[in-house]
Amino acid sequence: MKRFKATKKGEEHKKESLSRKGRNSRNKGASFEREVAAMFEQVTGHGFVRTPQSGGFHKNKTSAEHFRGDIVPADRDVDFIFHVETKNAKTWSFPKWMAQAEEDAPEGKTPLVVAHKFGTSDTYALININDLLKLIPPETIASLKDNA
Repeated sequence: MKRFKATKKGEEHKKESLSRKGRNSRNKGASFEREVAAMFEQVTGHGFVRTPQSGGFHKNKTSAEHFRGDIVPADRDVDFIFHVETKNAKTWSFPKWMAQAEEDAPEGKTPLVVAHKFGTSDTYALININDLLKLIPPETIASLKDNA
């Protein structure tokens, strides 16, 4: 059996390839975050922005409360009910993503994961069913019955 020796040039190429892959992944995520921010802006009429370091800034919870999650209102006076995490991935890991959103969500915010299946046009919102039920006004059902 013949063994191949790793060369310095080969190791450098491997590091460069991994670095490029990381940049591409980061850019893919940032682009999706901007798309989701634009969606929320279109519906609410308020500006939304990506958080610094894409949510990583929230680790200092005392000074960065406004920057938790991936997307926040641009205006600090806007009280958005959701803590938004975005995922643009080829393979999905809903339990892991939801656990992250629930763990990182500030008190009083509803954890929401907006997930896009990379390479498709499919985008979904993932929310705990109990949180969803709290958001549905009772009159919604009554108004549907009236229209039947």
